[in-house]
Amino acid sequence: AARSAPPRPPCSPHPVSVELLGASVPAMGSEGYSISWEDKAAELGLDDLCMSALSAVPSERAHQILNDIHTKAGEIRSLSAYVNKAARQHWDEKEILRRALEADIWKDLLDDSAKGELRNVEPSCALAVLKDVRHLGGNVRNPSSYVCGTVRKRVAEGKLVAAVGGFQGQRSEHTQQRGSSQGQQQQLATLQPQQTSMMMGGASSSANNQMFMRAAMPAMAAAMMPGCMMWPFAMMQQAFATQAAAAFAQQAFATQSASSSTPIIRILPANAPQPKPREASQIDKLEIDAVVAELVPDLDEKAVERVYQLGSAEEARKALEVLVEMGDEVRNKSAFINGVVNKRLQAGMGGPEDEEDKEKEAERFGEWEDQLETFKEELDEQAINALRDVQAQMGTGAGIQILKDLTSKKEAGGIRNLSGFAYKMARTRLSGGVQGGGPPNITIFSPAPQADGWSDRIDTEINESELAAEFQNQMDRWSQDLDERAVKIMHDLQIRAGTSVSLDVLKELEIKVNKDELRNVSSFVYSMARQRIQGTPMPDKKNESQWDNRSAMPSAFAAMAMDGGPGPTPRSVREAYLPAGGSAKGGHWKGYSGWEDWNDRPHRGYGKARSQGDGGTASLPWIQDMMEQYDLKGKLDEICLQHMLTAQQARIVEILEDINDIGDVRNPSAFIQKSLKDCPDPGLIRKRGRSSDAAHDGNAWESMKRAHLDPESSEDPLLKYKELVNHMDEAAVGKLRNHPDQSRVRDILAEMATKILDIRNPSAFVVRALNDPTKGGSLGPMY
Repeated sequence: AARSAPPRPPCSPHPVSVELLGASVPAMGSEGYSISWEDKAAELGLDDLCMSALSAVPSERAHQILNDIHTKAGEIRSLSAYVNKAARQHWDEKEILRRALEADIWKDLLDDSAKGELRNVEPSCALAVLKDVRHLGGNVRNPSSYVCGTVRKRVAEGKLVAAVGGFQGQRSEHTQQRGSSQGQQQQLATLQPQQTSMMMGGASSSANNQMFMRAAMPAMAAAMMPGCMMWPFAMMQQAFATQAAAAFAQQAFATQSASSSTPIIRILPANAPQPKPREASQIDKLEIDAVVAELVPDLDEKAVERVYQLGSAEEARKALEVLVEMGDEVRNKSAFINGVVNKRLQAGMGGPEDEEDKEKEAERFGEWEDQLETFKEELDEQAINALRDVQAQMGTGAGIQILKDLTSKKEAGGIRNLSGFAYKMARTRLSGGVQGGGPPNITIFSPAPQADGWSDRIDTEINESELAAEFQNQMDRWSQDLDERAVKIMHDLQIRAGTSVSLDVLKELEIKVNKDELRNVSSFVYSMARQRIQGTPMPDKKNESQWDNRSAMPSAFAAMAMDGGPGPTPRSVREAYLPAGGSAKGGHWKGYSGWEDWNDRPHRGYGKARSQGDGGTASLPWIQDMMEQYDLKGKLDEICLQHMLTAQQARIVEILEDINDIGDVRNPSAFIQKSLKDCPDPGLIRKRGRSSDAAHDGNAWESMKRAHLDPESSEDPLLKYKELVNHMDEAAVGKLRNHPDQSRVRDILAEMATKILDIRNPSAFVVRALNDPTKGGSLGPMY
């Protein structure tokens, strides 16, 4: 007589001995189904990431993934990426079992009776039985007989029972024949059949007995209730079973080491959990974005979100350096970085490096040493030591990157003092860095102290009190050589730009003194400190009250808050403003090639851009749109961004139009900063250009002189020749202002007004004129 199909109960993956089955069928070879998926993966040469991913899925699913590799050999470009992706896709145990019985090796290996037995139990239990068959291999002479016998034996022992939610008025014939007592016992053993497999044996503890009684209450009540009232008790049973499962698991782990001979209850997840990602704060994400922009700027959004799960910029840098080392060998960067992140998460993040990682680190260090060796003949000892500091404090990857940036700058030309440039670049990188090999602090919102004074340090580990103590010791050491003016400006520099910037000035002073290159220590210190202070952006007068507390220094976040716009997002900042080829800080006079004919430009309409530039102070989203519109995305440094955030939108539009018209601006950052410094308000220069009588006669400086240089307007020569002074740097203006003979200053400025078309660098002209020994000057060092 045909039997009704029994419900699908959970079962234990524990195999049943072959001797328990009547072995009357001739033995079959173990070839085919007895090969483990680990052996298949090893033959394919899969890496540890793939092995780890495959171990997290059921054994049959792992076999199916590896079998698909042979059928899709022509479609798979990256074997590792394919396996990782397939293992992490959503899978269903029912579908896995269906494919195993209808399409895989079990289709011909098992008869219809065995397949029917497997379909009548929970898919997880059926897959566990199939796994046992593969594990036993050649010891199973008849797989079909083994499957039928194993399933029936576990049902008879009470290890296979009706599933929770199976109260549909239909129970298996085998369970009905066992009676209500056996049925109650089976209901007690039901513990989350969809999620876990169990192995029971031995005496239960008192805590387990109490849990059994609690789980038995709805089961016994259900046996005595009509069918229409069984559904609420089924829900109660599921809730109690969940609590019992948790208690059994806790008890099992607590007593696991008590006795090796006593079986214990094990809760085995059907799908092993993925590594838990670490939470990254907004600051961590900004730091990670800076690392991504430095190492892999073309990484897509989904991959960056995956990198965020590492939780810190230090871990992100280690993961991305692996991708950088692979270079062109990686076709799919997103899939590769996903595997690297999984590996680091599974390894516990920060564990001891294996031998392969150590070898790679040694190779990177050797590469860095070779690159540094090529510069030793061109750089002095100070620059070499600064580059070594970058490698020691920020890692070998950062050391290699700064040498690559230095090589590209050198090949581009225009560097007069390579040692000075390399030293400044290294100090800039280190100024916001974290000691101890960590990643550098993000400088998108806090410009380097050497160039821009405001220091908005993010999560730094440098002890400010130690720096302050060192600064005070250095000041005490040089107190005998510095005059009152130099001491005062150094303390002002400490407040304005930070202690580390002040210490840099004193270190440069010590280097100059050791080389016997200084005649006046006080003048050198005053000049260096003044240059750094002049580069410090002052807060807006309208919002000056917001910056009364000097410890809360302004940043791009503050500028956005003052402007009323939303805060910057990590991706928008990283994509738009981090320089692609290193930091191009500051600018030189000759960086703006069109200064001679500033007033000679014809009037230009602004179109859509001009209409967008009437909204007051610029904000980050607006600047980003402008950069994309004028094809300047990724070409501006962070110092230029700081200046733009404090400027009017209309003025920025004017400057961008000028860059667009000139067409060949080598340093857009320097051009924008110089233009904002010369004329921060919109419309003034264009109005002067249109109203000047000599706007198109090719003599811009003469037209400015006729319009603005009135000899009788003031006794101060700097005010008389204001237009000339506006085109000089702060060092030259300071020398003019502090010169004891102001008549000599007036003569120099008057001479410049007559030779203006022949002067390419007004600041250098002033310094040479003041130091001319034939007219009372000296040929001392120019700072």
